Amino acid sequence: MKRLTTRLLAAAGVLALTVGLITPGTAEAAATMPTPILDPFFNVPTSQYKNKEHGQLLRSRKLPAFLVPGGSATQMVFATRNTFNKPTYGTAVLVKPANFPKNGNVIVYNDFINSLGIGCQPSFSYSNLNPEWNTRSFISMWYAAIAAHYGYAFLIPDHEGMKAAYTANIHSGHVILDAVRAMKTTPALGMQHSWTGMLGYSGGGMASLWALNLRQQYAPNVHFSAVAVGGVPTDLQYYGLAFGNRPNDGFGLAFASLVGLEREYPRSMRVTPRLSEHGKDKLRRLKDACSPRLLESLKGESIDTVFNGVSLRPDKEKDAFRVLRANSLYYDRRHPSRGTKLYVFGSYTDASAPIRPLRATLRRYCAAGVHIQYKEVNNPNHVSTAYYDLPVAAQWLWKMGHGTPIRDDCNHIPS
Repeated sequence: MKRLTTRLLAAAGVLALTVGLITPGTAEAAATMPTPILDPFFNVPTSQYKNKEHGQLLRSRKLPAFLVPGGSATQMVFATRNTFNKPTYGTAVLVKPANFPKNGNVIVYNDFINSLGIGCQPSFSYSNLNPEWNTRSFISMWYAAIAAHYGYAFLIPDHEGMKAAYTANIHSGHVILDAVRAMKTTPALGMQHSWTGMLGYSGGGMASLWALNLRQQYAPNVHFSAVAVGGVPTDLQYYGLAFGNRPNDGFGLAFASLVGLEREYPRSMRVTPRLSEHGKDKLRRLKDACSPRLLESLKGESIDTVFNGVSLRPDKEKDAFRVLRANSLYYDRRHPSRGTKLYVFGSYTDASAPIRPLRATLRRYCAAGVHIQYKEVNNPNHVSTAYYDLPVAAQWLWKMGHGTPIRDDCNHIPS
């Protein structure tokens, strides 16, 4: 298992997590939604989930697991709730190695999806041959295969949901929690008493912490034995101020954030109606795109080039920044439950995940009784920070699963 820590990440995606754009909206301001998945397994009528308890498994199917000889991949569809606690459904995939024991250890891995297409999320690639989807999801499939090699199951929630609502973080937390709940409460899966760790980097780390913060109220019967995250963006408002109004190579993910939030907040957001003709053409072409195509197609663009007369400033876009704060860990007053074991790493020179709001967030968690092992590095490159330090986080999870006590660094987190 030790080598899991050195092989778990040989590639990492860029998360240039940026802005949302909301103005006082009207019901007729239509969001640009993704194309539904054609596979009928993933199309669930409202009548089948609207009265179900969230976290209840609706359907599942077992497939051979890519890169896991003799293993299995169980695609799961389950009832969940959106940001506003309205019924919807979510998806995930549970990868098990061959001869996996009942109640064996499982890692919940939250991928850095960062996309607008539903199929860009990991579980869809286990049953669909689509070059764009498969290329985007290969990293998480590879991680699952490595974990399986060392005897771990790997649960991968599709935390953007069935609207691919990128950066709608409350909804992401709900999907993660309900994926775990569906896994734990389905007798046929044999995971009821499994030791459960959680791992995520960048956008996946952000989704992981949201799941922890929402757990006490939303899913108190879901328990994580240990959680490791890194490169976590905690203040979405920062990205709007820093990156929203100037051309940059990461604007594709900024644009995806705008559209993703519009999908989750259709009554308050007015993104699509305010696009320029150039912006509308881009959206028509990219509404189902995965992150690599988004980044390539919108490289060097900005708010000025895709919108008509929009400036991302708090005094001009009050509702926009209100929603950004509502989806930011830094501003959210919730925290993980007392006694939670949490490993966090970040770089104090990484502009993609500013360290000061992360430190402040973690100090607040410490005050609430969370045990945090903390590591700071000096690396301005968001991707290579993951390359070097996510394997260390994976090793920490493995140690927690084998009874090693946590080193509590709460008294040493800088201000």
